[in-house]
Amino acid sequence: MDNESDDLPAETLHFNVAGALVIRPDQMPAGVDLTFEQACVLMGVDPHWEKGYALWGLYGPRPDTGEQHRQTLVSRLVADTELVLALWRAGIESGLPPLVGPVAFSSVVTVADGWPLPLEPVPGLVAAGLAVVDDDTTFTHLPMAD
Repeated sequence: MDNESDDLPAETLHFNVAGALVIRPDQMPAGVDLTFEQACVLMGVDPHWEKGYALWGLYGPRPDTGEQHRQTLVSRLVADTELVLALWRAGIESGLPPLVGPVAFSSVVTVADGWPLPLEPVPGLVAAGLAVVDDDTTFTHLPMAD
C-alpha cells in the first residue's frame, strides 16, 4: 500500500482517540449484541477475516468545516489494541499504539463514519466527564455541541 500521508495537509491528520474495541469471529465483546459477521457488515469490512479487527473511535473537527465529527478507524492491529485496552483497564491512560506510520497505515482496513459499535473509552475521558458511559465498560457517544 502506498503511503501518501506526507502529501496531506497537516490539519487532516489531527484527531482525538475516544475509545477502542476488538471484535473477533469467536469472541465478541460484552455490550455488542451482534455476531462478528453482522458487525463486519455494519463497519463495511470483510467478515471472513479470521483474526478480527481493532476499532478505534476518533473524534475532532472536520478540516473543511470545523464541525465536530466522529469516525471509526478499522485496523488489523488487534494484538496492539488488546494491549492498550488492558492498560486502560488497569487505569493507565497512556499506551496508544502507533496509529500513524507505514505499519499502521498498511493495517488500516477502512474508516467508517460515526461509532456504530460501543467503545471502551479512554480512561481520561470518563474521569473528565467527557464520555457518557452506557454501562460499566462501554460508551457510544461523547456529549458534543452541535
